[in-house]
Order: sequence, then structure tokens, then C-alpha cells
Amino acid sequence: RQIATLVLRVVELCRLIGALSERLGYVRSKRQEGLKLSHHFATSCLRELLYAVLTLPHMGAISGVAETLESVLAKLLRSDGCMPIVVRWREVLLENLSGPRILRRSTGMTTAVMALLRPLASQLGPCKVLSGDLQVGKTLQHLLNAATFACQRMADSSQVAALDALTLCFRHRGIMVAAQTEATAEGHDLLPQALRIAITVQNSDHWAAQNSAAQLFDAVAQRLAGDGGLQVGNTEDSRTVSLASCLSAHPSLEHVILELIDPTQGLRAKFYVLLFLSLFKPSNLAHRQAETVLQAEHLLVFIGTCNAAPSIR
Repeated sequence: RQIATLVLRVVELCRLIGALSERLGYVRSKRQEGLKLSHHFATSCLRELLYAVLTLPHMGAISGVAETLESVLAKLLRSDGCMPIVVRWREVLLENLSGPRILRRSTGMTTAVMALLRPLASQLGPCKVLSGDLQVGKTLQHLLNAATFACQRMADSSQVAALDALTLCFRHRGIMVAAQTEATAEGHDLLPQALRIAITVQNSDHWAAQNSAAQLFDAVAQRLAGDGGLQVGNTEDSRTVSLASCLSAHPSLEHVILELIDPTQGLRAKFYVLLFLSLFKPSNLAHRQAETVLQAEHLLVFIGTCNAAPSIR
């Protein structure tokens, strides 16, 4: 009962903060002192909301804080002169990714990331690209780098936080539209990078990291291969995308696949590579240009290696 009462108080307090945040940005035309006061309030508000969402152990409290956090960020993004506040808050958020207070399997960190990226994506629209650190793709790239770095130093909590946040981002249509718009403008592709991380983390000894990586794999595979290959219980072949067409749409993917089919990969990683390849409808890779890196012979050798392993045969 005490916990429930505390959660209700936190939610009501967050609603009050959210109501006060609606006044942000309207004081510029009145007096400069008011603008400074609003900026100070916004900075303090975001700092305390981030601390709360990262440290509260109760899901009900986290949900209430996250709702207010997202509304405050959305208001700041619409207000003149408030963009530097959001930029600085984003930096603090990402610095906390490797902090010691990631509770309940990174729920707080994941919630905070989504509270930032959802209003960013909605502000962008289908054809706009933000510049600087507030680009959606840059935040996703930072999460990918954090997951890779954490994997290298065996930091389980940081890795799980990054993987869980990436999974929700790749499942969110608006965020992915914004990221792909930026990727088209800058010539980079996040999906092959995410696939590499989702599969290589399967070599980890940590169950939590393996589980989070499996969820990321599911989200990325749907983006690359479509939903047809992941349908369960369908007796007909529902696959609609061929591997050749996917490689044409994502040129850097073939380098990633060539890296992943290395025979030295662990059994779990090999299984996920096979699962990924099985999502595509049959196609002929022989007609692809001779200078392409990935050839059908590479896949045949990999499949032969997997066939020699009884556990994944």
C-alpha cells in the first residue's frame, strides 16, 4: 500500500511538472529574465526527471515519469532557443548508459531513450533532417557503439540497456522513418550494423545479453526481410523478399554477412545466421556482378560447416 501511494504521488507530481512545462518558451517576447528563468527550470526539470526514470524500481512510477519527460522534451523541441537544452540533456542521457544505476533490466534507460526519440521523430516528419547531435540516426549509432563496446569489455548491464533501447527503436515506425531519411542524406545504413551486433552478442556467456540480442535480431530481421519469413504456423511459403534484392537495397549488408559466416563463430551465432538466411525466398545469386564480395559459394561452405555440427544440423 505504501508503494502504491508513493507511485500515485510521483505520477501526480509529474503531471504538475508537465503542466508547468507548458509555459516554457512563451516568455521570450516579454522579458529576457523570464527566458533565463524558463531555461533554468527546463534544465533542472529534465535533470530530475532523468534521475527519477533511471533509478525508480517501480514500473508504474517509471511510466508516469516517462510520460512527463516526453511531454517536456516535445515542448522544448517546439520552443525557440531551447534546442541547446535538449542537446545537453541527450549527452547526459547517453553518458548514463554505462552508469551503475541501471535497474530492472534497463527499463529506465530504454524509456528515457524513447522519450527523446519519439518527439524528435514526430518533429521531423517524412522529409526533414535535423542537423547536429539531435539527429535520430546519431543517437541510434551511439547505442550501437555502446552495445559493441560493452560487448568487448563484458559489461552486461550496459550492453542489455543499449540492446533493449535499440530493439524498441527499430520496432517504432516513426523513429525508423526518421533514421532512414537521415541515412539516405548521409549515405550510411544502420540495419546491417544492428544485425552484426544482434548475432555476435549470441556468443556472450550472459543470458540477459543473449535474450536482448535475440529481440533485437527479430526487430532488425523484420526490417530487412519483411514479416513474411517470420510467420509461424503458415503452411505456405510467405517469404516475399529475396536475399539478392535485400543486398541491393542494403549494399553494406553483404560485408556483414561475409563476416558473420566465419566458421570460427560460436554455435548460437551460427544458428542465428542460418535463421536470418532462411527468412528470404529462394533466389539466384549467380547472376550478381562478379566484383561483389558475397557469392553463393561462401554460403554453401558456411552451410556445410553448420551441417557438420550436430546441435544445429
